[in-house]
Amino acid sequence: MAISIIKGSDSRIVVSLKDKKTGDLFDLTGFTGATAYFDQEASDTPLAVTGELDGSADTGRLQFALTETDTEALEPGDDSNMEVVIDQAGVTTIVQFEGQVSVKPRLF
Repeated sequence: MAISIIKGSDSRIVVSLKDKKTGDLFDLTGFTGATAYFDQEASDTPLAVTGELDGSADTGRLQFALTETDTEALEPGDDSNMEVVIDQAGVTTIVQFEGQVSVKPRLF
């Protein structure tokens, strides 16, 4: 799954999570929050963006809304990273999207 982001534009990222062992959609029952972390261009500290369910808990989908300011701060390149931390009823799950984010400058 490749995630494409244009620097300096609003972006809505939807991720669909599956259980690695079974291949089934990741059950988000008990979901209490999610945060996506992205590499920033001018900081060692990642950009943190709060997410929410995209549909019902059994769809395995989360969405993250990035503003123009958020995307402008991202590290450009075709192999950027994103890490999603999911909280479900006291259990924390970390999902890594290593080298799967493409951040491009605007053309005009």
